[in-house]
Formats: sequence, C-alpha cells, structure tokens
Amino acid sequence: MTTEERLEKLERELSDVKRHSRYMSLALALCLGLLVVLGFLVFYRGNDKPEMTAPLADRYYMIMFSSEDALNLARHSHTFATFIKARGPADGKGEPEVIETYTISWLPKDLKEDLRIVFSKPEPGKNYTLEETLAYARKYNRKVKKWGAFEIPLWLFEKSIQDTTVLESGLILYIAIGTDESHRKAYLGQAGGSKNCIHAVSDLIKFRNVGLNWGSPASRLILKEDFMPHIIHPERTHSKITALLGLDWISNGG
Repeated sequence: MTTEERLEKLERELSDVKRHSRYMSLALALCLGLLVVLGFLVFYRGNDKPEMTAPLADRYYMIMFSSEDALNLARHSHTFATFIKARGPADGKGEPEVIETYTISWLPKDLKEDLRIVFSKPEPGKNYTLEETLAYARKYNRKVKKWGAFEIPLWLFEKSIQDTTVLESGLILYIAIGTDESHRKAYLGQAGGSKNCIHAVSDLIKFRNVGLNWGSPASRLILKEDFMPHIIHPERTHSKITALLGLDWISNGG
C-alpha cells in the first residue's frame, strides 16, 4: 500500500468517526431534551392538583342569658336563651359560619320598664329577638349575663324551633306568676295557656316549677338541672360562636 493509499484510508476513517460523533451528539441532545420535557410534566402535574378541603359539618349550640337590675328585683328580671346552627370544617380546626339562630325571649307584648308581678293576669306575649331583648336591657340599665356557648344535639336545636313557632303563633299568653294548670296548658301548646320567661326556656326540656328564683339564679338553675345533662361536653364553651354573634361584651355568669 502506497503512502497516498494510506492517507486516503486514514481520511475515510476520520470522516466516519466525525459522522458517528455527530450522530451520538444528536442522540444525546434528544435524550436530554426528553428528560427536560418529562421533568417539566412531572413538576406541572404535581403542582396542578386541586387543594383538598376538609368536609363541612353542621353543629348546634345554645347560650343561656339573664338580665336583672342591681338588686335583682323580680319585676326587672328576665331569662332567655339563643340557639345556633353553625357550619364549619368537620375537624373543627377552621372558622365556623353561623347559619341560623333562634331566640326564646318571652315577655309581654306591651313591654314596659316594670313587669307586672303582683296581681298579674295573662296577657298577650311576644317572643323578642336577641337584638330586641339586649336593647331592652340596655335601655333600663340591666346587667346581662351569659352561659356558653355550649354544643347541643340536633334534636334540642329543632325543639327550640318548634317552641319558637308556638310562642309566635299567638296561642300562648304571658304571665309573670301564674298557676301550674295554666302553665301546663301552655307547655302542651294549648290555646289560652300562659307562662313566664323562665318556663318558656325550661319547657324545651320538661315541665317544671323553679320556685322563688328569677334573673341569674333562675337561668343558672335551669341550665344546670335541665340542659346540662343534654349538652355535649358541658365543661367546654365555644368562644368562636359568641364572638361571631358579637356577644363578647356580655360577662359570663357564675
């Protein structure tokens, strides 16, 4: 083999090496490109997942109230309660939303500063809203106290709706101090029956007589003896609910 033939062979071999090198570079570039595309797709799909939100659940609460003057005179005393439906994360970690409220605040329709105690007679009553009741207490400088909010079962919330409907029907009359017979008729939802503010709340649980108690002692009594056995975790109060209703200014009852 001559020198020229050797040089030609060497040139051919170098040309093949360069051609194979270009093929390898192209293949490597394609592989790197595919890896970049795959990496982007994995990242995009991982970050495009919808946020998982906790399921919502309804819970029910009650707040017991009293209002009275400095001496807790019977004619200036009142017992009332508010029942709340709230909706929030089932795990209880988020902020709840108040859905519905019902207040039982049974007073004379012709409401004056003094309730008629001596020689009282049945008269048309009115179930006042929470806002109306608190405005009445502020107007006459009454001290308002609250207990709760306490979580309650659904049936008790539904009972508050039923009793509110009966009070607002006009079938029941108001009387500060009446007879057991008249109270029992009111308890059974019979026309002409009459009851006072304490019985209007305690009747949600049972027919009873609270004796010589009114104002905060009466509210505390029926809460402890009638409602507490049905409250869920009675040792726990729910400040988020009272805050949502704007009731933080009311002092807690003892």
